[in-house]
Amino acid sequence: MYLVLLAMMAVNVKVDFANTFEDVNKSIIKSNNKYKSTNSKTLTNIQSAQKLDSLMYSHYWEKSKSVSKISSHAIHYLDSIRSFLLLNTGGYNEFGYPKNSVSSEAVDKLFIRQSEGEKIRTQILNVKASLLNIIGEEKAFLINGIINTENYIVNSSGVSVKWEDYHFDNIALGGVLATLSRLENGLLIMESNIINHYYSIISNKLTANITSDDLSDSLKINFKLFSNKQFSLGDRIKMTTHLPQHTKTDSTTYTNILLDKEGNEVKENIEIDVENKEIIYLAEKPGEFTLSSSIQEGERLIFRKEKKFKIVDTRVVKQIVVNEIVKIEHHDNLFAGVKQQIFIKHPQHLTHELEIKVLNGDLLKVGNEFYIFSRKPGITSIQLYKGNNKVGEAKFIAKLLPEPIPMINGEFQNEISANIFKVVDKLSAGVPSFLWNDHYEVLSFELKKLDRYGKLVVSFENQGAYFNSQTIQQIHDARKGDVFIFDKILVKSADERIREITNLILTIK
Repeated sequence: MYLVLLAMMAVNVKVDFANTFEDVNKSIIKSNNKYKSTNSKTLTNIQSAQKLDSLMYSHYWEKSKSVSKISSHAIHYLDSIRSFLLLNTGGYNEFGYPKNSVSSEAVDKLFIRQSEGEKIRTQILNVKASLLNIIGEEKAFLINGIINTENYIVNSSGVSVKWEDYHFDNIALGGVLATLSRLENGLLIMESNIINHYYSIISNKLTANITSDDLSDSLKINFKLFSNKQFSLGDRIKMTTHLPQHTKTDSTTYTNILLDKEGNEVKENIEIDVENKEIIYLAEKPGEFTLSSSIQEGERLIFRKEKKFKIVDTRVVKQIVVNEIVKIEHHDNLFAGVKQQIFIKHPQHLTHELEIKVLNGDLLKVGNEFYIFSRKPGITSIQLYKGNNKVGEAKFIAKLLPEPIPMINGEFQNEISANIFKVVDKLSAGVPSFLWNDHYEVLSFELKKLDRYGKLVVSFENQGAYFNSQTIQQIHDARKGDVFIFDKILVKSADERIREITNLILTIK
């Protein structure tokens, strides 16, 4: 996924070309800042889950912290190189551009003669190895293909050169600054992929316990008492409470009380395990019950949470509250604005005998197939009724669509042959291996074309995803070594969000 920035900037290139690469650099930095912000929010959500249930989620929190630390350390290293280069080349001018963008002297001295380029590659290889050690080989796809660290890379002339020479040898300052930003972008993408993977696992585990109907910013969750909301007469109900982290002292008291509908404590057929914070109840009569759990320090109440459930006579009605009755095609989650097929199979009733109700969504039927359309992020509930009795319910998280990246021919790439490029008719956006990439729409983008010598040929705006006549002409005239920069890409997704995504730098090979 690493977008190779071919900074073909010789010492004698024009200043406007240097400015073009500084504009690209600023665009990449903007993308990096966005990743930093979203990664920070994701880490906060994972930490919230860990505070909620340290036994279940500390594993993911510790791994996420390690991933973030590894990424941050490498980014700090690249930032120090950027600062050193700017310090030794006069910094920025009054217009916000590097004073010596077209000079390669400081770059050659640092990266070639002092071997800093080789050190950067080694640093990135170490990052990959450390991340792989955390996620395991089976999850290597989360980081593969994002930053190219092959020892040799074929340049636009067809010559195989060392990684450090390809990126830094005789490259002007402006191009190197953009390359450093792009490397940081790759590190942030790897971090994002991993921590969002862990966050997705946590979200799925917490599906039955989410109380907020708007998950656009963060998850708000109840501490997990038990997943079922209804039991049958004769059931031996084991209720385990997972309370928030709290430093225990001599005056700390944990209390679990089972109350009936009138608020009276249930004392018969009850077993209480104080050490493991468990209550075991033999359901002897139907009714509504409440499990109340609390933490106290002496007389001071620290925390209290309640969970209501029912005990029913199954000879009268049986309500099944498990997601095995209703399943989603290919995924554990719903996505806001996306029509997804669901499969309904009740163990006791035929589907055509049931009335299906949906909260936060619309149910669509096409032939014998059912589809769910979630209107907004949050919890979408699918309820099954037989007459007036609710006989089944399933709840799913409806999420916002993930952040897309630019694609050519339905996949991310940074090199393409001239012949293949000439038959491409549009720029698309999506997520690798995501089933619903057709729910992203490119609204507009800015195209810059550089020839193999680094000269800016054209720069213009293209409205819509499909290439206009001017874009088609530039692609038709493309030659080996030309660089096409798709920048300021505006994308609308089915969840009604419009955002500018990271740019695409495509080299003709």
